[in-house]
Amino acid sequence: MSESKLPIRDELGEIIGLVGIGRDITARYETQLLLERASFEIKELNEHFKHLADRDGLTGIYNRRFFNEYFDIEVRRAKNFLEHRTQLVPSKDNDMNFGLAMIDIDHFKQINDTYGHLVGDNVLKQVIKIIERNIFSRDVLCRYGGDEFMLLLTKTSSDGILQATEKIRKEIDEHIFNFGADHENQHVTISIGLVILYEVLNKEGKEILQLVDDRLLRAKIQGKNRIVYDDEG
Repeated sequence: MSESKLPIRDELGEIIGLVGIGRDITARYETQLLLERASFEIKELNEHFKHLADRDGLTGIYNRRFFNEYFDIEVRRAKNFLEHRTQLVPSKDNDMNFGLAMIDIDHFKQINDTYGHLVGDNVLKQVIKIIERNIFSRDVLCRYGGDEFMLLLTKTSSDGILQATEKIRKEIDEHIFNFGADHENQHVTISIGLVILYEVLNKEGKEILQLVDDRLLRAKIQGKNRIVYDDEG
């Protein structure tokens, strides 16, 4: 209830009394609460839809759509940092670099054809778990294709990038993968094409993607279960 009081004046302007006006604002208050609740629910729903739009339905990691949008932004940010690094106060942070790894599961089509897509999906999820426990929260892992992943390693030294990708490769190589109750557990390997930003400051995003794809192909041709991170050999 909202109440207002107004003075009653005589002919000389003297206050001789008060009159009260009351209004029931319960309905208006309830309507306002409903509108606020609806606005909150719409915001939550929009965030949920954005999450679905950015994520791969099977694995839950970021999808190719998100990667394509994020990658160009990250390339510009990293290039700007590296180009102005000499003007910064010397610190450990100034050695930070950027690495892009394209990861492919070796013989994945054979796994699907031999054991079925459910087993293949399970292998994908196990590979992702190993990758995720070897990266930082600031790094970005995306499903780029059926069995291909893009891993963006940020704010890490060049040596750190090489060590991180090799640790991932080795851990997957040594892991015994669960192929389900009807099949024996087996080993799975990955091949990696790797680009470190220092060497590609003069390249655009599409050129960097082409380079990392070419290096992944070379890793496959050279025998799989390996990392190619330069153009020698």
